[in-house]
Formats: sequence, structure tokens, C-alpha cells
Amino acid sequence: MELSFLDNPDGFDAFYSVIHNVQLPSHARVWIEEIYKARKDSNKGTVIEAFRGSTKTTTMLTFVAFRIGLEPTKANLIVQVSDDSAKKNAATVAAIIEFNAGWKDFFSNVAPDKEAGWGGNGYEVMVTDYPYEMWRRLNSKRQDPTLFAGGRTSHALIGKHPDGVCLLDDLDDETTTRSMRETIKTADLLTGTIFPTYRPETWKITIGTPWTTKDVIHIASQLGN
Repeated sequence: MELSFLDNPDGFDAFYSVIHNVQLPSHARVWIEEIYKARKDSNKGTVIEAFRGSTKTTTMLTFVAFRIGLEPTKANLIVQVSDDSAKKNAATVAAIIEFNAGWKDFFSNVAPDKEAGWGGNGYEVMVTDYPYEMWRRLNSKRQDPTLFAGGRTSHALIGKHPDGVCLLDDLDDETTTRSMRETIKTADLLTGTIFPTYRPETWKITIGTPWTTKDVIHIASQLGN
């Protein structure tokens, strides 16, 4: 496939269409273009306000899978409002890699590394072009798994250093925005745990439905992350 390894919105558009057997929605295409533009122009993060039912989670999880295929040596992180939702969505990304027939049309040499880890504690991939021992040696300095996911209060987020995608997806809900205490807790997570771990090459994406003027969407916008 001509566009399969092009690292641009067209390449992702083609990938999405094959993985889901449906065209990428036009508004989601705009999101992807914004992500690439922000990275090219300023290397800043992208903050996306999205309405419920807009395929935002599907689009972003597919983008995480796409980035893993393109850069299988990188560490990627998904953070959501709860551990359950984060783990569920990480499993969705893993299922694309392990089971989706379209994956092999694009990244036939990127496969699950179940010996290193493939589950709730993190997912590892390997490039099958390399002897396994050589592949593990190439990744010996990377402490985080290829993909890890956690809820906003998870202690496991501490010390993570994503250099692939860091996706903050719907970190707020009616509970987290109901009290000042919870709002402060979320702000502390962002400014104390998440944002300081970003590396220059990290794809920083915050997406969600706005709740208040002090929610994650607004904090990320104000800080340029």
C-alpha cells in the first residue's frame, strides 16, 4: 500500500480506513492534521475539544497504534479518568496489533512481544526483522513498556517517561469536576506527574469534552501542553 508508511495525515487516514473498514470522519481528519501541524510548527501539545459520540477515543487509540507501528522502540502512555477505562482502551490498541488483519498490511514486522509483557501491566512489541536477543538489547535502556495505561489517581503513573504518544483522554467527568478538591487533585496530576515527564519528541495529545473553566482541557490549553 503506497501510503502505509508515510508519517503524515494521509498515511494515518489510510491506516484508519483499513483497520476499521470505514473512512476516517472528516472532523477526525482535522484533529490529526492539527496534531501534525502542532508538532511541526512548535512541537507543542495538541488540545482537542470533542463532543460525545465524535469517535474521539476510537480515533486517538488508532493513532496510538499507528505510532507504535511507525516507532516500535518508543514508550506510549494513555491516561484516563479511571484505571478500568484506561486499561480497557490499552487493550483495544493491543487488539489492533494482535488480531486486526489490517495491521499486517501496514506493519507486518511489528508483533506482540508476549515474553516481555502483554497485559494489564503493559504491552511490549517487537520487530521480527531482528533476532529476539538483538531486539531486547536495542530496547534495554527503555524502562517503560511500549504501551502503558492508568487512571488519573494511579500511582503507577509516577516515573513514566513517554517518548512516543502521551494521550490524556477524558480525564474529567461529573465526579472530578464536582468539587474543588478533585479539581486540585487533577491539576496536581498534570503539573506534578504528567507534564514534567514529557520529552521533546513526545506526541502530547489532550482530548475530551469540556466541563468547567478549570478542567483538564483548559489547564492543558493554558500551559501549552
